[in-house]
Amino acid sequence: APENTLAGLRTAAQQKYQAVEFDVKLAACGTLIVMHDDTLNRTTNGDGLVAATRYEDIAKLDAGTWHSAEFTGERVPTFIALAKLCIELGLLCNVEIKPNVGQERETGEAIALACRKIWQDKKYLPLLTSFSYDALLAAKAIAPEFPRGILFEYLPADWKAQAEQVECVSVNCNHAHVNADQIQSIRGAGYRMICYTVNDVAKARKLFAWGVDGIFTDNLVEMKQ
Repeated sequence: APENTLAGLRTAAQQKYQAVEFDVKLAACGTLIVMHDDTLNRTTNGDGLVAATRYEDIAKLDAGTWHSAEFTGERVPTFIALAKLCIELGLLCNVEIKPNVGQERETGEAIALACRKIWQDKKYLPLLTSFSYDALLAAKAIAPEFPRGILFEYLPADWKAQAEQVECVSVNCNHAHVNADQIQSIRGAGYRMICYTVNDVAKARKLFAWGVDGIFTDNLVEMKQ
């Protein structure tokens, strides 16, 4: 199913997955929407910057045809709509804070406030993650009770200092740029370790043998096996 859509959640639930990851950012009007890119071009039939487009216009776009004809007419959901469906389906959530350029703190704060409202009476809280250190600090200041994870493309020398400042529970890295020793260092420091985005079954098995706690995947069918 197309990424970051309600159809994607339903597909994950149908495949018996228990946890999902999605990306959240601000539209021009301040509405939190579920979208990975800073532009609309790749995953909708629209174009332009998300930060410059109001949600009332984004909501009219087709976010499914790029994937396949089966999902023609799928829309870009608001964060609230997608989060409510996760709760309805019983899915655990990893909310990636994906700010537009220059909106790091604003986005972290808005997502933290929304999460507090949506999950205020729920037993299992979502994991808030981001590549943006500032966004995670902002989320921590607003809603410190929510667990956090810091994302890295390449594990930097000061990864531990950053994780400590944000008070993370997990360190999440690109599987292509991490090795067994780094994974053991992260686990040895008391953090969970999750790798993204792993679509090869053999690589997934190797990562688990190295000690990772989990993986992100788009390959739902094969990874179930």
